Amino acid sequence: MYYWNKENFEGLRHIGQTYATRAGFAGFSQYCLLREKGLKKPAFKALDEFLAATRSLEVTQQRAITCEIADLAFSHGDTHQLLSYALTSFLRQVLRAWCDEGPALAEPYRWLGKLTGESAWLQAALAHDPQDQVALHQLANDELMQVDHMAHHLEESVFLGDEAVAAIKLDRAAALAVRIESEQARNYLNQEVRELRELLAAWNAYRVGERTIEFVDWCDVQGLSFRFSTAFYYTN
Repeated sequence: MYYWNKENFEGLRHIGQTYATRAGFAGFSQYCLLREKGLKKPAFKALDEFLAATRSLEVTQQRAITCEIADLAFSHGDTHQLLSYALTSFLRQVLRAWCDEGPALAEPYRWLGKLTGESAWLQAALAHDPQDQVALHQLANDELMQVDHMAHHLEESVFLGDEAVAAIKLDRAAALAVRIESEQARNYLNQEVRELRELLAAWNAYRVGERTIEFVDWCDVQGLSFRFSTAFYYTN
């Protein structure tokens, strides 16, 4: 089964082996190792036992375990089977209860924002720590993904939404990228901003013209080269 999902299974095995000797993580380790072998039923049984044991711990311990697993999951993005529905639900429950208390630290807001995809939690993390790198990176990515979605039908000469809104989102992404400490991550974000700005500028120039040819052809005539997304349509 590895040939198509190698990174995922290797990640599960590595995490399972790493946590095998960690106090309080025995059930979690078993869950990872059993999932790596494709044994879903015993894996979920081990996970249920781990979650039951974790719920019996003091709140501070539950929060520490929750943050560690959230960090682990998002730093191992290729291990996509790590966060099952039951595990994700538990993490969100602990984090939401913690955030509802209004703690003056970024960590719970950051991970709840990552798990839910809701930017308000990430903004709350930045309110407590303006340099929270996870929140900055995710918010910048979110802005870029929204603009990319707006532009993904440009191959058909169609822009989804308001071009002015797209420009604002790119400005926000650029402002967030400046605060990223990792040079590699910052350069990647800045490159994405530049490319989308150039694409948006070309589209704005095209749409105020006569539009006698399609946008893709117009770009060719202008000597412009972009990575156009391809939209797929499905019929019954």
